[in-house]
Amino acid sequence: MSLLSIPATIELPAEGWLRGEALEASRNGSRRVWRDAALAAGVAREAGLTEAFARCKAITRLHARNFYLGLSLAPEPRRSALLAIYTWMRHADDLADDPGRDVGERLEGLRSLRALTAAALAPQGGAAAPLHDADFRAQEPGWWAAFVASARAYQIPPTVFMDTLDALEADARGVAVRDEGELARYCDRVAGTVAVACVCIWGLRERADERAAWRRAILRGRAVQLTNILRDVREDLGCEPRRVYVPAASLARHGVEAEGLMAWTPANGCEAVFAEWTAEARRLYEASVGLEDLVDPACARVCWALAAVYRALLERIASEPDRAVRERLRVARGRKLRIALAGWLGVGLPG
Repeated sequence: MSLLSIPATIELPAEGWLRGEALEASRNGSRRVWRDAALAAGVAREAGLTEAFARCKAITRLHARNFYLGLSLAPEPRRSALLAIYTWMRHADDLADDPGRDVGERLEGLRSLRALTAAALAPQGGAAAPLHDADFRAQEPGWWAAFVASARAYQIPPTVFMDTLDALEADARGVAVRDEGELARYCDRVAGTVAVACVCIWGLRERADERAAWRRAILRGRAVQLTNILRDVREDLGCEPRRVYVPAASLARHGVEAEGLMAWTPANGCEAVFAEWTAEARRLYEASVGLEDLVDPACARVCWALAAVYRALLERIASEPDRAVRERLRVARGRKLRIALAGWLGVGLPG
């Protein structure tokens, strides 16, 4: 079964979620001024937000070079908002992966983050409340206020973060994906959520098909996560507890055990597994191409550049799959800079 044929497995924003913003924004004469202005006003009003956003920028630049490069093409204040959302995602991922904690401690950290996030983003919740949690501030001083301000200003549904935490709690316990349906659900919860958050911040073109945008965002998220899974096979198999994201059904089709991928044996079976999933990722990227035609023109270059970097990474893996299980493959810096330049110039983007 292709991941193309599986409907979104996470809750998507209600119909009219972004159009509702457009109606409100039209009173001010601009589609994006409403939410952009809300974030800018918060920064002007709260002295600590400038420092908080600076912290988010530093964290993203350090931990996510591919993501940072693409996001740098976004206009402000949406660029800062994207960096703040990434910082929350990064922190959540670190809690799930912390090698210095046992499974119980990792799960407790994720439950704490869930409670703080739910309180901060609840309709009647107070965004300042989590800032006074001493334990949390000791873990990550400085960036929380930027995350809350961004999620609120761009009205990112709280389910985005709850779904992400569901997946990360599963990661902390260990994962053994059985089939394509489970893989789609995992990809949606860890990458589809990111894609939905990005679209909420990017916004859509006038009269764009909102349902088509969410559909393409989910497919793009699946493509990116499949790329990450193929890149990180060795790292994930080495986790404690172990994580196996390549479906057991796929491994069985090609006569491969999970451990066999690390040893690259049998070689023909391992090659077939990687060929199957690189081909699937390519199909997903192709099916999501129209997303650039739907998002706000000011952010289309960001959308395109992020996909281009990950597609380049996928082709790097496809060219040397046996090497991908021995070391973490990357896209050469020169290639990424060329992609960034092409994005900045709008090469290949809709008018």
